[in-house]
Amino acid sequence: MSDLVSVAAIKDLLTECPICIEHFDDATRIPRRMPCCVQSICQPCLESYSGGAATLSCPMCRRRHNLPGGVKSLPKETVILKTLDYLKIQKGLHLPCTDCPDKEIAVAQCDNCGTFLCSICLSAHKRNTVSKTHTINTFDEMKGRPLQSFRRLHQCSQHQQPVQFYCYTCDKVVCVSCTVVDHKEGKGHNVVSVNEAHQGKAKSINDVLGKIEEKTKRLSETESALQKKIENIKLSMKVARDDINKIFDNLKDRLNQRRTILLSDVEGKSAENLKVTEEALDSTRLLLTKVKSSSEYMRQMRNKADKVEDLQVMGSSKASLNSMLKESPQEIPFDRTGVSFVQANVQHLQNTINVAGMVRSVTFSPTERPNGIPDTAVHNVITLEPAEFPTD
Repeated sequence: MSDLVSVAAIKDLLTECPICIEHFDDATRIPRRMPCCVQSICQPCLESYSGGAATLSCPMCRRRHNLPGGVKSLPKETVILKTLDYLKIQKGLHLPCTDCPDKEIAVAQCDNCGTFLCSICLSAHKRNTVSKTHTINTFDEMKGRPLQSFRRLHQCSQHQQPVQFYCYTCDKVVCVSCTVVDHKEGKGHNVVSVNEAHQGKAKSINDVLGKIEEKTKRLSETESALQKKIENIKLSMKVARDDINKIFDNLKDRLNQRRTILLSDVEGKSAENLKVTEEALDSTRLLLTKVKSSSEYMRQMRNKADKVEDLQVMGSSKASLNSMLKESPQEIPFDRTGVSFVQANVQHLQNTINVAGMVRSVTFSPTERPNGIPDTAVHNVITLEPAEFPTD
């Protein structure tokens, strides 16, 4: 399980790829949103995992995806890209002007347009009849402000207009031109404002996240219980070994062969029980890691997203979160199991040296509690493996 990524791998500002731990950027290490784990991974890592094929096994949870368009068909994580621009401004790094072809160094941002402006474009922006009343924030003024105050321009890739509506039918944010071309209500499309859609979807996703948190708690409890079972198995193995050694240390060479057989029996029976329980623990930890990281990642993403970004995040993540709620870890059929050493025939060593002692499994399994047994009392079915004495 060393290839899994834990919740601790998600950094405070979501600026690092959880696989290679390199910083995201908007040129090479572009963050791409995975549809299964509600996580973003840099494009080079995903291309390495896919090997250029049209299928990709998620580095986080190993789920396979068909990507006919390759890794680049996965959506960019706009919240992370916004965060990167925000950090550059806070650290005084250079950002290119998005309003001129020369890509001069930007010094301000138009709050209305969402564009970065160099000093020349800034002057033109202030003189332009349409934009002269816009609110301008210089980068110096933006330093120290919270990420939530930092705006990005959300434009329709088809019509280059602001996206202000949401189509429930297509699960997509759209512009006003889209509502009269590809998303007309007369053609069966249910289109509402971004604000209205965000309000409805936020409640739904919050309900799912609440259930995810409850599942996280249950999985944590299961993990602890499984770990305790493993400790009990190991403890019973140690006690059985100690009992065997205590008896056989007082015997002569004639007992050495029999002792070896019994010790091997302890190891063999314990190994079977440990294998089943450890597989269940691995399964629980795998699902717990996925649920924890997805929940934490989703909350951090939504804290930094505006309404449009939040809609996109929720739309691409809800199915995965619901799918996680249906996943169950591997179960084991017993409550507690172990081995014990039966000190049979020890008093008749001379006649029974070849059949001295045996190892058997003792399993405590949950069962229906009879009337009159208080809930605080331990009540299990105890199964003892049949004792079969070896023959000469």
